This record gives sequence, structure tokens and C-alpha cells, in this order.
Amino acid sequence: MKRYDNLIFDFGGVLLDLAVSRCKENFRALGFYEIENLLGTAHQKGVLDRFERGLITESEFYDSLRELISADVASAVPPVTDLQIWEAWVSMAEGLPAFRLEAISQLKREGYHVSALSNTNSIHWNYCRHFFEEAGYPPENLFEHIWLSYELHLAKPDAAIFKKVLSLSGYDPARTLFIDDALANCQVAESCGIRSFNPVPRSDWRQALNGVLS
Repeated sequence: MKRYDNLIFDFGGVLLDLAVSRCKENFRALGFYEIENLLGTAHQKGVLDRFERGLITESEFYDSLRELISADVASAVPPVTDLQIWEAWVSMAEGLPAFRLEAISQLKREGYHVSALSNTNSIHWNYCRHFFEEAGYPPENLFEHIWLSYELHLAKPDAAIFKKVLSLSGYDPARTLFIDDALANCQVAESCGIRSFNPVPRSDWRQALNGVLS
């Protein structure tokens, strides 16, 4: 008998490899030095957090970042464009190794209900779809549910997002395993009765996860 029925995977850091340092470097090149204080690996702050919670539109995101760009750069002609900001923002996404998607597909075949829960925004999610599709695993075919912070207007590590997911899915928390590379997110999930597994970012977590599941 399986210990768990439901597996909820984080996206960035567990499935997707992130290049946070590269993203920061590209924003600094645009004169957006505040990026150092706003961009984290698990969750964001300020305007980045508001965007990931879906509280502002893409247009408002671009305009807000332009307002934070240093005066010396902002006064340049032509000004920093939406495309330049977009390119810097999506440079955070480094790649999605196919073996991780294959592992999820195998877990589905073994009878697990597999879903995704991600702190993300419309730009990153729409951009990263091509990683899934190029590997032959469109996300809607791979996951039973896809819960995104910008659609729920909630973000990890708030307990409210885990409670929302349990309410929407009907999952029994004691039979649910949450997989996230951020320890704080795992700890809050545990406080909601959900079990957790905290893999190292960029790792091949397949064997360790099988040990947790067995």
C-alpha cells in the first residue's frame, strides 16, 4: 500500500533550473539595481511579489520596473523597453531537464495524483511552457492540477495557499506529499498537515523521492 496518494511539485528549483544570478546581472545592466533586494530564490518582494500574486498586470509590471530604474539610465534616449525588461526577466529560467518530467510521468503511471504548485507570474509561466512542450510533456497533460500564485492571488510560504489547494483538490493532507526546494515552504505545508520532501536545487532527486515514497 502506498504511503501517499497525492504528490504536489514545486516548479522553479525542483523541476526548472533557475539562473537567479544571471537574471540579477541582466537587470543591473539595465540600471535596475533594486533587483538585489527584491528577487529571491523562493519568493519575491515588492513589485515582484505583487506580480507573482497577480495583483498587477504585465503592463503595470513593466511600468513599475521602469520607475525603479536608476535616474541616469532612465534619462537615456530611447528608454528601457518592455522587451528589454522581458528578456532580463525570463533569463532566470535556465532549463527543464527531461528526466524530471519523465519521472513525473512514471509516477502518474504508478497511480499517483500528480499536481504542481508554483510561485510564478504570467510572463515566466507562458515562457516556460515551451520547455515542457519541447520535451513532449505539455503541462496540462502532465499534471492533474496546476496551481499558480498569480492565478490564486496567493503565494508560498503563506499557509493560505496550502489551505486553498486542499480545498480545491479535496486531497487528504495526510496522504499528500509536497516537494519544494525551499525549506520555509515545506515547513508551512507541514503546519497544514501536508507531508513534505525538501530536495536540493538542481539535484537528481528521483532516488531520494522514491525512498520517501516507499
